[in-house]
Amino acid sequence: MDGREVEILPNWLLIPESKNKRPRAIPMNPVVRATLLNLVQDADAEERVFSYARTGVSDMTIRSGFKEACKLAEFPHGQTAAGGIVWHDLRHTFATRLREQGVHELDIMQLMGHSSVRMTTSYAHGTPRVIQNAVYRLTEKRGEVVEFSRKVG
Repeated sequence: MDGREVEILPNWLLIPESKNKRPRAIPMNPVVRATLLNLVQDADAEERVFSYARTGVSDMTIRSGFKEACKLAEFPHGQTAAGGIVWHDLRHTFATRLREQGVHELDIMQLMGHSSVRMTTSYAHGTPRVIQNAVYRLTEKRGEVVEFSRKVG
């Protein structure tokens, strides 16, 4: 075993070489799975789904499309624009939305491909709804105390 073996569970996606040069597997929801199945219908077994050769779409095309989408949505775009957003901000949105749904930080860490919770906390931001829900949880009824009898020696 060379440390590159990764178990692929049903409805998971293999990333053969991630940013840290190691393979990783990530779960897919039904929407992602259906979309990917549609994309790979006519692909060769060894062909990458999102390659320029396959799609004719480059990383630059996606980034310029994101910029155009921001313009159409009337969101400021770019690091120099006040309140401007960039492509990378989508990772922050992903982590923050998971946090809003109550997903545990270790699970967010794994989904993001981070090696530490510290890195994940820089992506998963608190929102007013999350903080408000935290305070409301203090008023939730707690369970009943159950007494157990002990057998003494």
